[in-house]
Amino acid sequence: TKLIIGNNNTFREFCTVNRSATMDEPTQIGDNCLFMAYTHIAHNCILGNNIILANAVNLAGHIHIHNNVIVGGMVAMHQFVKIGTFAFVGGKSGIKKDIPPFTRGEGFPYKVMGLNAVGLQRNGFSKEAIKTIKVIYKVFYNSGLNVSQALQKVENLTLTAEQQIFINFVKEAERGICK
Repeated sequence: TKLIIGNNNTFREFCTVNRSATMDEPTQIGDNCLFMAYTHIAHNCILGNNIILANAVNLAGHIHIHNNVIVGGMVAMHQFVKIGTFAFVGGKSGIKKDIPPFTRGEGFPYKVMGLNAVGLQRNGFSKEAIKTIKVIYKVFYNSGLNVSQALQKVENLTLTAEQQIFINFVKEAERGICK
């Protein structure tokens, strides 16, 4: 089985990282990540670049975390969950469904509370880009539509690159997205 770890990662005290359960899908960690004390990464997880997992975050098997995600302390994630790029997950949360990119939230069950606007600003997103993400966010979270209806509503729009990332993530969410 395989475990692939990129460059410039920091693993603090008592972290555990498991090799994959099969040869065809390795456990993989990108570059420039920080794993604080007591974090656990189970088999077949795929983690991107620039990820921060705070103390005692526990990832079950087959989780996929995209680039630039921050996860607060004492978070537990169900197997096969996906976390979108630039998401901010509040501490002491329980994650059972996929978390869309550019969002922030917390709780058990996890609830999306809004956009990760501060994180986006700190990472160089323009005000205009954040505004376009907010338009798509409102369709999915403030319009009263279910996910299928929201996808239909945005189907014929001309989308920015950021909006397309959000839409593609939602379309590929196998577990459904957190509301």
